[in-house]
Amino acid sequence: MNNLHVFYRISDKGNPLGRTELGGTYLETVTRRKCFNNFLDAFGTENLHVICDNCNNDTIEFIKKKGVGDVDITALGNTRSFMYLIDRATSELKENDIVYSCEDDYLHTPDARQYIFEGIRLGDYVSLYDSMDKYLNADEGGNNPLIYEGGEDTKVLLGETIHFKKSNATTCTFASLVATLREDYPIIAKYNQPHFPHPYDFAFFREIIDQIGRVLVNPLPGKAMHVGLEPSPFVPWEDIVKNLKED
Repeated sequence: MNNLHVFYRISDKGNPLGRTELGGTYLETVTRRKCFNNFLDAFGTENLHVICDNCNNDTIEFIKKKGVGDVDITALGNTRSFMYLIDRATSELKENDIVYSCEDDYLHTPDARQYIFEGIRLGDYVSLYDSMDKYLNADEGGNNPLIYEGGEDTKVLLGETIHFKKSNATTCTFASLVATLREDYPIIAKYNQPHFPHPYDFAFFREIIDQIGRVLVNPLPGKAMHVGLEPSPFVPWEDIVKNLKED
């Protein structure tokens, strides 16, 4: 029985190329549709719930034509659509179900799905993204204030097929058990209030790790990357991008 449920948020608002300028790089041709097709290649449509937030009709039809059974049309914005996802997952699913919250500007390796199952046996939260900001010193321009001497304080764990490491934070693309989301709901809501311009994911993860001892892990090497931020290292992303499909 498959107890993995994916809630995929897609929107036509904002910069279609991500948060940074991608012109002149191998990522400049990546679109949200290509990201979604790449996601489907890795995860399929079983237990897939797509939240089309502020989407045009052609985007909604594009999603439906892919065979997605649950297409939820909303107009909430980034922060409120994330909390809408959390509310749906915690109210509709069973405690031992796994939820993967996925944003629309990520690419995955073809085998990404299996590492959610491996990682959830090692930690409370799983990110498939081994972000480069974990290797850029804060005093040398890095975005993560906890990075020094080229890395983060961590512990390497042995999964079933690869290593995982404990990490200090990630984005809103992560996996967790429904039971964990229910327990952590007050803290999730604290950092995702309706008037916030975006989810404060870093602050959320710092509190649940520091205050209640949650464990966040990611595989080494990573199995996903954020388009617009640095890619997970040691993965042939250029080859993956060359084979992306638009339709």
